[in-house]
Amino acid sequence: MGMMMTLFYSCSLNIYYLTLIKYNKSNMYIRKKIEPFLHAVPISLAVIAGIIGLVNNSYNDVGAGDCATTPIYNPPHCLGYEDGEVREGFTIPCGRGQGEKLHTIGGIVAMMIPPVVIGVSLGMLYRHVSNQEKIISRYGAGSLNTSSGQSSSDQNRDRSYSRA
Repeated sequence: MGMMMTLFYSCSLNIYYLTLIKYNKSNMYIRKKIEPFLHAVPISLAVIAGIIGLVNNSYNDVGAGDCATTPIYNPPHCLGYEDGEVREGFTIPCGRGQGEKLHTIGGIVAMMIPPVVIGVSLGMLYRHVSNQEKIISRYGAGSLNTSSGQSSSDQNRDRSYSRA
C-alpha cells in the first residue's frame, strides 16, 4: 500500500505545482481549499486498499519470506487439498483469500491513474511556461534567452565596431 500512496502523493505534488504556477493561486487559497484533498486522497486510497486486503484475507506469504497482497494463497503443501481445508500441522487453510478479480482490476487501475495524472499535469505546466516565455520574449526580456550567448548590449557594441 505504501507504493500506491507514494504514486498518488506524486500526483498531489504535480497538482499543487499546477495550481501554483498555471492557475496562479495564492498559498493561502491552496492551504485552505486544495491541500486537504492533496493529503486526504492518497492516504484514504491506501488505507481503504489495505482494509479491503485485510478483510479478504489477501495478505499472504509470497514465497520470499515476506507478505504481500496476493488474492489466493496456495502454498506447495496444499497440493491435493481442497480450498478451506487445513492440513495437519498447519493453521492457515489452503486456498485462503478472496476477490481475485477485484484485486487485479484495482491494481491495474491504481497503477494506471498516476502516470496519466502526472503526464497531463506536467504537460500543462510545460505548455504554460513555454507560452509565458514567448510572451515575455516579445517585450525584449533578452535575459531569458541565454542560448545566443550575447546580450543585446553586446550585439550593439559589436555592430558599432564593425562599422568603424
